[in-house]
Amino acid sequence: MSNEQWAMSNGQWAMVVVGALLPGGSALAQARASEPAKVSQTIAGAEITIEYSRPSLRGRHPDSLFGTQIEWGAIWTPGANNATTLSTSRTIVLNGTAVAAGKYGVWIEVRRDSSWLVHLHPDTARWHLPPPPRGQMIVSIPATPRQADGVRQTLAWEFDNLRAGGGQMRMWWGRTLLPIEIAIESSLGTAVAADVARRYEGAWTETSVRDTTRRRPFTIRYDTASRQLVATGAAGELPQHGTATWGYILLPRSEDIFVVAYTLNGELAQVPEPGQQVYLEFTVENGRATSYVRRNARDQVTANAVRTP
Repeated sequence: MSNEQWAMSNGQWAMVVVGALLPGGSALAQARASEPAKVSQTIAGAEITIEYSRPSLRGRHPDSLFGTQIEWGAIWTPGANNATTLSTSRTIVLNGTAVAAGKYGVWIEVRRDSSWLVHLHPDTARWHLPPPPRGQMIVSIPATPRQADGVRQTLAWEFDNLRAGGGQMRMWWGRTLLPIEIAIESSLGTAVAADVARRYEGAWTETSVRDTTRRRPFTIRYDTASRQLVATGAAGELPQHGTATWGYILLPRSEDIFVVAYTLNGELAQVPEPGQQVYLEFTVENGRATSYVRRNARDQVTANAVRTP
């Protein structure tokens, strides 16, 4: 079916654009009622933007979209009118697949008995019919759909579960939710070599520069699974709510200098902005750290620390 049809209105002919829902020639009238939308999210310094038009169910059953109106095996852009686009200012990892900085057309291959494929295509101005051949896709990302708790009448892209090192973007239409995990490496990095980490492991006592009677414990240990230096402070120092457990992580900035950031349930959750960062600067003798100073973003020493006897 053509995407352009002619209609008679009040004795005059007018061209009506018919938005096609179905790839491969089966079209559903959208008549440009699918409004354009744009959603952006910054994660770990990467700005990620999805631009799309929003088709609605308009009386269709929420379970009739995929496998019926959008046939299994079809390649479909998750929107209407022009192809949906994804842009990122930095390299990101989507469901384990690296995607370089740039802007891409987004197409989804819906499949009955296996993961769907989210295809990225170089043409960002392509109309939604016909879909591009598979061989032209830059990258294909497996994604597993699931049934949502409710019904979304109008197709929506959104971001959720945000954290310092990633988050989730997802498409939701009808009862179908397609989540795609986003991972972004912190510009500081998190990994520390095991032999280097041994320099700093142990229990420390910090003494405030302003008030030498104020002392606090600070324990540093190496997590071999994540290859990260993590730490704990005094009891009650960080908020704990239900199953949410906050902690510290030391991010390497340069030799023997670390930025103090935060973890939530063992995962990097927050890296302070440069103007708010706190640094630990270690003194190392014979391959072992013997002391450190804590500095604020203005490079002022706020505490001194020695190993706890």
